Amino acid sequence: MSQDDVYNVIVSRFAKDDLNEIIEYYDSLNKSYVESVINQFEDNILSLSHFPQSGRIIPEIHKQGIERYRE
Repeated sequence: MSQDDVYNVIVSRFAKDDLNEIIEYYDSLNKSYVESVINQFEDNILSLSHFPQSGRIIPEIHKQGIERYRE
């Protein structure tokens, strides 16, 4: 893995649903917070595409010996 490698990040349907719920809830309350959440989400995705090992291994599936997926 070289420093220039870019990896494909797959966002689960559940994560997308959670993000949409957050956006819907805060949309009428605080638009700047919604923008902040979206920007942070995009920054995290970009970071993971360059540093895929930086995410936490999901504890529930780690117990099953699966270490490929991170959150």
